[in-house]
Amino acid sequence: MTCRTFRLFAGWSFAWSTRVPWRRFRNFYGSGEEIAGLLAMLASGDAEAADRALRQLWANLHHQGGTIAVGALAVPFLLRIATTGHPGLGAQTLHLVAEIGRCQHMGDGSREGLLQVAQEPLRVEGSTMCPVDWTIQVARQAVTDDLPLLLPLLDDPDPEVRSTTAYALATATGEIPRVSSALRGRLATKTTRWSG
Repeated sequence: MTCRTFRLFAGWSFAWSTRVPWRRFRNFYGSGEEIAGLLAMLASGDAEAADRALRQLWANLHHQGGTIAVGALAVPFLLRIATTGHPGLGAQTLHLVAEIGRCQHMGDGSREGLLQVAQEPLRVEGSTMCPVDWTIQVARQAVTDDLPLLLPLLDDPDPEVRSTTAYALATATGEIPRVSSALRGRLATKTTRWSG
């Protein structure tokens, strides 16, 4: 099985969000249609509105450690917002992306638990009946597709952005040598910058 993501190209805008079938998917608290509005609010210049939108996106897309299909659709938008949106919310936005691309790992602090690729194959998310593995795979593929957006963030002046970028990059499903090389290269050249 292959996973396909909704790709956004240079010159993207929120007009592209009208091409995403948000209404076909539920979030944890209602219709997926509201996700496009929350993404637009997160990308806005209004810091308070962006903060509220991000908190709502966390609740709607990543509830109690679980993820939902509409979250995978939001990943390409979240990545772009993390790089161009309100600077104080970039790290939290990247953290949301990383969590959407992970199996539920609450209570399991082991490396294996954190990096687990698959849930039980037949496990479905209750409100959409979509296999959780599919959602995670699509979110991870979206991260892989957008490596050119993420890799430069390893040199961001904000240590929290650098840290959450590395956390998000750990979900990439492809180009592992490229990701690994970038992580090792940044760590080896500027170790003091990683710690703040």
